Amino acid sequence: MYARLAVSLMTLGILLTQTGCITTSIVLGAMLVGAEKPDKATNELAEQLKGNAPSEADRVLGARMETLVDARQPGRELLIYGVKGDQTGAERYAVDVDRGVIAALTKGRQKTGDMEAAVKAEELRARLIGKTQPECEQLANIGKPQAVLNSRERNQTVRIYSAKKLEKAKGARYCVLRFNPDGRCAEVNLIGIQSSTKKDPTKG
Repeated sequence: MYARLAVSLMTLGILLTQTGCITTSIVLGAMLVGAEKPDKATNELAEQLKGNAPSEADRVLGARMETLVDARQPGRELLIYGVKGDQTGAERYAVDVDRGVIAALTKGRQKTGDMEAAVKAEELRARLIGKTQPECEQLANIGKPQAVLNSRERNQTVRIYSAKKLEKAKGARYCVLRFNPDGRCAEVNLIGIQSSTKKDPTKG
């Protein structure tokens, strides 16, 4: 049922900071503990949106915060939105669009609430900000990116890595790095998945 459904933030969170050199720990809970299917609310919203044009997401979810264009899969985009009713301002929706049609949805949240993960994020920021992609990959021991996206609004390249090798990063499934046009790292985010309509939100 969910064969084509996906969303990141990386996604989401890729996503979640809009300006400056900021490190954010983002946990979208359920997938952190292996629950890879969407919760009821996310599934219902995904069913409402999927098959429609991106304008339907704009209508239902409100002002779009960012558009991330997949550099490896032509026609794929991730659209980032805030979550209505979220008084913390920490939650995000990421809508996966495939060739002009909405295919999936993921809900994310900034900050894990886990102090150790927050410290790890700050540690990564101190080590990686200002470094090149090869330098970041070597320093953080994160391998090669699972997905590469380009931000239309921020003129940055977003690379999503597995966080499996990272120590003291509780709840994080992905390490997301943003690079400025000069090729230097500008932001570092640790991301988990709370609810998504695809097992691997990094893939279209």
